[in-house]
Amino acid sequence: MADGIDDELEELLGEVMAIAARLRRSVDVGRGSPGLSLPARTALKWLQGHSSLTVPQLARHRGTSRQNIQVLVDRLEGDFN
Repeated sequence: MADGIDDELEELLGEVMAIAARLRRSVDVGRGSPGLSLPARTALKWLQGHSSLTVPQLARHRGTSRQNIQVLVDRLEGDFN
C-alpha cells in the first residue's frame, strides 16, 4: 500500500510542478517585463525595500539556497551592467 501512496504523491508532485511552471510563464507574459522572470522581479522588489539584505539573508527569506539566489543576483547584475 505504501508503494501506491508513494506513486500517487509522486504523480501529484509532478502535476503541481507543471502547474507552477505554467503559472510562472503566464505571469511572465502578463507582466510585460520581457527578460525578467518572476523570481527576478520578486528579488528586485524585495531589494527595493530592503537594500541592505545580503544574498544569504535574501535566500533565507525566500526559503531557497544561497546558491540559487547568487545565480539570480549574478544574472540580474549582468543584465543591468
